[in-house]
Amino acid sequence: MKLNFRMKIIVFLLSICFSLLGIEIGLRLVDPWGMNYFWDVADIWNQAEAHPNRIAALPPGRYRLRGWTVNQLDNFTRRVPASQGGECEIVFVGDSMTWGHGVDDDETWVNLVAAQLRGTTVINAGFDQYNSDNVLRALADFPDADLFVYLVIDNDAEPTVVVTHQPTASMLKMYLVYGAYYLTTGDTGTIEEENRQEEKGRFESDIAQLAADGRVVFFGFDEPLARSLIPDYPITLLPSMTHPLSLVDRHPDPEGHKDFAASILPDLQTAVAEHCP
Repeated sequence: MKLNFRMKIIVFLLSICFSLLGIEIGLRLVDPWGMNYFWDVADIWNQAEAHPNRIAALPPGRYRLRGWTVNQLDNFTRRVPASQGGECEIVFVGDSMTWGHGVDDDETWVNLVAAQLRGTTVINAGFDQYNSDNVLRALADFPDADLFVYLVIDNDAEPTVVVTHQPTASMLKMYLVYGAYYLTTGDTGTIEEENRQEEKGRFESDIAQLAADGRVVFFGFDEPLARSLIPDYPITLLPSMTHPLSLVDRHPDPEGHKDFAASILPDLQTAVAEHCP
């Protein structure tokens, strides 16, 4: 009788283990919400290094992530295959929307506009989680640049991120914890009001210094932070990016990058003509 009971317990526990394993494998294969975004973020930041000016950057090399590949150059910038090697040097600065999180080098909107900017050398100095502090510091790395293009994002007034180890979790845990949290609350981990005001002050100071440089042009999505720069600073507001990669990862897919490249290109061409006559 005791043996029978023990066997039932063992079978029950094994059934649970195999069920959980099956769910884990199924979620890894299908991943309907795109939770592998968190694995990519962890992989990126666990390989990032402290940078003397930009605080954090991904070192040179090829990085194969889940469905996309990044090639970082010796100057800690992302490869722009369509850059034409012209005399006018244009540096794009900003966060993951500028860097092109989730798509290959040739699919980023920065690369797509580079193909249309004749006589220029285009540099993509964006990176995941950069804010205005990182952008301001990046100017020192490119003293010969003729033009800096800064895409302002609503979270650019949040604290500067330093290189920290990013833990990874099983797919099942991410769905239970991260998925339920984000999808039911819509909260992305906002900072306390006191810190928010302090960071907003830092952001405003950064913007003032960037504008004083004379080589920086501002673009932004039609969002509160970008709108707050009007009328003190000239900024071109553009529609938000379309075609998100997944329910969790709101970065645009290749089609979204094409749409954004088309919307920003006319104003970029005007800026290039003004700074590189």
